[in-house]
Amino acid sequence: MRYILLVLFLQIIGFSYSQGLQFYKEKLDFTLRFDEFNLDGYYFFYNQSPDTIKQFILYPFPQSSGLGEITTISIKSLYPGIDSSVLVNFNQKAAGFRVKVYPLDSAVIHVNYIQTVPHRKAEYILTTTQEWNRPLAKADFTLSIPFNLKVDSLSYDADSLFFSSGKVIYKWNFTNFKPDRNFFVSFSKIEKNIR
Repeated sequence: MRYILLVLFLQIIGFSYSQGLQFYKEKLDFTLRFDEFNLDGYYFFYNQSPDTIKQFILYPFPQSSGLGEITTISIKSLYPGIDSSVLVNFNQKAAGFRVKVYPLDSAVIHVNYIQTVPHRKAEYILTTTQEWNRPLAKADFTLSIPFNLKVDSLSYDADSLFFSSGKVIYKWNFTNFKPDRNFFVSFSKIEKNIR
């Protein structure tokens, strides 16, 4: 079933690209808590054709072992349209949404979801970006974790790190980004020594 979903996703992406729809930028903010992983993402599309594009896009979730359930999801169009839902369907493997982009114009889609993390690891799919046949012009990520958690491993080394309001925040800034692996983080709780 996972293979069928991936093939369907690649076909949809290939169709979108051939019709002039370009996915060129993303801004992703990940937040880890002890029991959940939250993604707050903005996805930027551009229509390089002279016709309006209305396209269905499949948004897959990672299926690696040890990942928890998606408990909530929201997908909205911020432009064109004002904060309107474009979510068509959703299950634990993927969500489907529609994007509408006017000729030589752009669209911004806002995705927010929460996933449980029973085994203290989280993953976000980046490699499907390759199917757009071009790198993302820009991709900016942050990962926020509270002081009582520590990162054990990351699939990408952070560009910078800072502390703010009881959190550690990791930052990544990519240009011409064509990822060869997903975003992955494993973490653990910092135990306090009481003497």
